[in-house]
Amino acid sequence: DMGYSAWWVLAVFAAQFMFQNVLNAVVMPLFVSMEALADVQREIDERLEAQELEAAMEGLWLQFKMLMPLSLFDVVVTNAVIGAVLGYMRSDQGDNRFGPAH
Repeated sequence: DMGYSAWWVLAVFAAQFMFQNVLNAVVMPLFVSMEALADVQREIDERLEAQELEAAMEGLWLQFKMLMPLSLFDVVVTNAVIGAVLGYMRSDQGDNRFGPAH
């Protein structure tokens, strides 16, 4: 451990979740057109209502391909930022109140 309680780990997870959501909202227009995404979603909904499941699955696959680069970017950037922040934090290498060092 770094000399911090388990609550600190939960706080890091919460910060990572919040950072990734904000990053997603900021960079999403750079990766995918919101109009195109809405058009694909509308097409999927129409196909599902018409019970055309194969066509709806093709639309879902297209939607997946549109959003995958954004998802990969979010994960890589978020993990790099959180890793850098944690890497620069002071750590307690010896025994501390949260447990022994070994």
